[in-house]
Amino acid sequence: GVFFWHHKRLMKHLKSVLIVLLLLYTLPSLLTFLQQRANVPARTYLSSADEFGFSEKSVLMLVLDAFNASVFEEILAENPAYQQTFRDFTFFTDAVGGYTTTRAAVPWILTGQYYLNDEPFNQYLARVEPESLPAFLKTQGYRVESYPYVNYFSKVFDNQAVALPAAERLPAAVEQVVLAGIRYAPLVLKPTFVARYYRGLNYAHQDLVDFDRRASETTLGGNQPLFKFVHLSGAHVPFQLDADLQWRDAGYREQAEGSLLAVSHFLDALKTAGVYEDTLIFILGDHGNGAPMGYSNFPLASHAQALLLAKRPGQAFDTLQRSSARVTLGDLPRTIATEVGLDSDFSGYSLFG
Repeated sequence: GVFFWHHKRLMKHLKSVLIVLLLLYTLPSLLTFLQQRANVPARTYLSSADEFGFSEKSVLMLVLDAFNASVFEEILAENPAYQQTFRDFTFFTDAVGGYTTTRAAVPWILTGQYYLNDEPFNQYLARVEPESLPAFLKTQGYRVESYPYVNYFSKVFDNQAVALPAAERLPAAVEQVVLAGIRYAPLVLKPTFVARYYRGLNYAHQDLVDFDRRASETTLGGNQPLFKFVHLSGAHVPFQLDADLQWRDAGYREQAEGSLLAVSHFLDALKTAGVYEDTLIFILGDHGNGAPMGYSNFPLASHAQALLLAKRPGQAFDTLQRSSARVTLGDLPRTIATEVGLDSDFSGYSLFG
């Protein structure tokens, strides 16, 4: 009504009116953005430049996301060559994971401390970070490095970078655009962004392909003890890779085999560089997968059956060993501390005890 009765006077000052309206709409949002930005903690980026550099005394934890122990058995049965690839390892057939997702599984694997859901998750992360395996090893003179698909405890690790590495900027930007499209696009356009996320984005498993490509860069140098944590997308959805690491949606089983192919090439590179024999190596899934043909949180038993392979320095067998010891992925911090000769307060037991 006000506009109708005073429209002539308002039209004379239309620019001023529009500016005022624009400020009324934008200033609250701008102030909210500035307040939230002030409370956002500084990001810690991790450089991948030294991912394949090893020391004379190294500990390697290589995680393949969502890799189920049962599919490893299937692949071994159908591909005898992998019996030789992993002949120096012990396969813990009764190993149990702790969580159905990476978000909770990785911190547990690195600390041995469960998240009990009695505090905010970020508070749990901040509390256990100083008590984590990498933080402990760092106090014992180790260099600790992380090459994550998912970033945890970044401030502890020594391979920090001041900015997101250049090679990761474009995939990260594309990922954000696609996620924004899924969240904010009109309903009629959402399927386009969803399809792009699950079928058309290399970033989902580009880390695995790049890891396989760069394995030949493996070198041995220096004598400072080294702990290296590598987390790859492994057999996680979306299933975009086949057994030869080609971009083809061949399902969970073939993508799992493709991730083992990358690990096989990496182990060969470790041997060529003279790193393999003296390195304590763990190859594991952070959790299993409940449904080979898709993603589901049930059955929980399937998610609990994560892959766990371990090789001690100097360990050599004629064929892959199997152990039915009742172990968990949360035993890894205690195991590593014990194997490198350090007293610790980590929970659980040594896998080799």
